[in-house]
Amino acid sequence: MPINFSFNNNILKIILSSSPVRRDFTDILKLASNYKNIAQLKLDLRHTDYIRSQDITGLISLKKIIAENGIHLLLTNVKEGVYQLLELMDLLPYFNIGIDYSSFSCDELLAFFSDPDAAQQVSDYIAQNYSSALQVKLYELLNNNDPIYKEWAILTMGKVHDTGMISHIREALNHDASNVVRAAAIVTGWLNDSSSKEKLYELLKSDFIDVVSAAAIS
Repeated sequence: MPINFSFNNNILKIILSSSPVRRDFTDILKLASNYKNIAQLKLDLRHTDYIRSQDITGLISLKKIIAENGIHLLLTNVKEGVYQLLELMDLLPYFNIGIDYSSFSCDELLAFFSDPDAAQQVSDYIAQNYSSALQVKLYELLNNNDPIYKEWAILTMGKVHDTGMISHIREALNHDASNVVRAAAIVTGWLNDSSSKEKLYELLKSDFIDVVSAAAIS
């Protein structure tokens, strides 16, 4: 059975269990019938480690039936095991697959910063959905020793123009890691911190071209 579900803006979102079976997809159809004007059925598979090949038929039937009612099916946060099964069965072209960051906790979201393929998207998502809880976590990352986390905390908070981070940015302009300095230089411009102008002039002589470019733009 689904772990939980929600209905907002004509989207019925269902979080599946670790190993859903065919009956679960039948139950999802029954659940969907309780709502009117569903435009999209979003199945979140972030907890789903695997689906048996014989139970995939339930997912296929679900897609077919709801499509007849004009409902779009989207699979989100698909784990590698399920993805490989769909690929093995040549079903990837049959399903729309995406990522739904709203399913993740603050800590889980920030952990994505370590993934170069996801960091930019997660940063944009956090900036668009900025909250006091995320702000607290990002301030913690500003004091993190890992330059990757510090870099993305700076860039993300800069996107929402969090002026409370000015002192952290000025400190980061002197960091040992060039990616942190680059991020700080970029955000200095975003926040229009004229007090750091002389430091930006110094960075124009940096040995790192990305730092020079960021300083020049700012």
